[in-house]
Amino acid sequence: MPLNMPKLYFGLAEETSDVAVLPLEEIDGIPKSGLPGVDEWSLTKSEALLALRELSGMHSKWWEDESLGEHSWLLPVDSDRRRMNYRTYEQAWNRLRDMMAPALGASEMRICDRLAGFLPTLLSELEQMPKTLCHGDYYNGNLLWDELGEPSTVWVVDWQGASIGPAIQDVANLLGMCVTREELKFVRQDYLPEYHASLVNGGVNDYEYQRFLSDYRYGLIDVLQRMIGMLEVLDLARTDAVEVVQYLIGNLAAAAEDAGCRQVIS
Repeated sequence: MPLNMPKLYFGLAEETSDVAVLPLEEIDGIPKSGLPGVDEWSLTKSEALLALRELSGMHSKWWEDESLGEHSWLLPVDSDRRRMNYRTYEQAWNRLRDMMAPALGASEMRICDRLAGFLPTLLSELEQMPKTLCHGDYYNGNLLWDELGEPSTVWVVDWQGASIGPAIQDVANLLGMCVTREELKFVRQDYLPEYHASLVNGGVNDYEYQRFLSDYRYGLIDVLQRMIGMLEVLDLARTDAVEVVQYLIGNLAAAAEDAGCRQVIS
């Protein structure tokens, strides 16, 4: 696996119970998602570029590799989980809409309002994209750093959502959730070019940059619908719940508007 993670020394799961044993390598990793205040969860430029370079190594290794299909536990693009999320999106958004209205601009609200009717088209687009091995939940909550701000090492954890699908899902998850409105200028200026260049350096020569940018829009739309569905079940009575929901969905909606997703959905 050309991606940095704690080494697994032993793994055993008892199929008839909920007992599992997973001794892992001890690492001195620092999480960002545990910091007080959601504003401190966002990635610095150095953190984002390092995380994208790491990600591209895994994606390029298994780019369009048919052997991935031999692993039945890897979720496909059209998994039952994704289809269920699509079916329940409208209900989830209706519950969160009033809460999100003060945090979103008019164009961002229109994206979320119109998304339900676009989801069948979205699934069709995702199925046509090049497939690779995906982490499935690649964002700062599943990344650990040797130091914050200017790290030289990042470890990737929490692989329960591993899947076969478009690489853009992982890229959109990271940049959509972990880049604030104020830092969006770096996405097209630095982050997307860095990831694509690393992908090419890894041997992926049939994925043009303009196609990559187009796919990125669909990736953002997919992550946005998934996050709305997940946060809809959050206990909104928690004191920090509203802040978390507005921060994460706000970042994603802003990223979607900045990338031109409203034009795609319209």
